Amino acid sequence: MAIYLGARKTHILKLRWADIDLVDGWVTWPKTNSKKSTPRRQKVDAALLWWLRRQQKVAKSPYVIEFKGKPVKNVRRSFAGAIERSGVDKGRIHDLRHTSASWAYNNGAGLEGVKEHLGHKDPRSTLRYTHVNDDFLRNVSATLRQH
Repeated sequence: MAIYLGARKTHILKLRWADIDLVDGWVTWPKTNSKKSTPRRQKVDAALLWWLRRQQKVAKSPYVIEFKGKPVKNVRRSFAGAIERSGVDKGRIHDLRHTSASWAYNNGAGLEGVKEHLGHKDPRSTLRYTHVNDDFLRNVSATLRQH
């Protein structure tokens, strides 16, 4: 979910089924405690929407991320275990937000698209999240040959 939505951990853990339109595939992120925060809508990828529809059928609470009917408050230990089992040297759950932004940018979403995807107001914030890969740089270089 974190990679598909590019959302912060706290937003994902607070996400309720009432915030998700499972028919048309939209998440409505509620206003946060930030002074600049406004509610915003985000389109849900088809693969994630399929998974969410399945999960909603067996949900035992109003929260999307739950365990035994109670909302999950912390995923640090389980995420650390997943990182260890994966063979990756290190990782934080927030790295998935960076991954989401980088994948979107490297696949052509553009800076404005990534800014909207992450819910940033200031494009300078988005620049910290987008990391280009070698294929992206090759494509940039190839565009110069077209002239």
